[in-house]
Amino acid sequence: MTELYPTDPSTSYCYIRQPLIGLDPNAPAYINALRETLNRIKSALTTTTNTKALSSKLKSWIETLLSTTPDLDTGIRTVLGHTMKTLPPS
Repeated sequence: MTELYPTDPSTSYCYIRQPLIGLDPNAPAYINALRETLNRIKSALTTTTNTKALSSKLKSWIETLLSTTPDLDTGIRTVLGHTMKTLPPS
């Protein structure tokens, strides 16, 4: 996907989430993977062809993560909540 459609919002969305796939949100490795994910969000928002579509996908994903993981670390919750607020309007 990254070779054929490098700036498509769906490609960016998959690329952004890739470091977190298969990780338990309460595992120590999750924090480093989240850091990479946040860097990828910043980068993808500047290169995607449709920031509104990407923002919508990211907000939906973050909202789902926050609502389905009640024991998520409060620091991670704070970072994800702040990230959602700083995403462009969708």
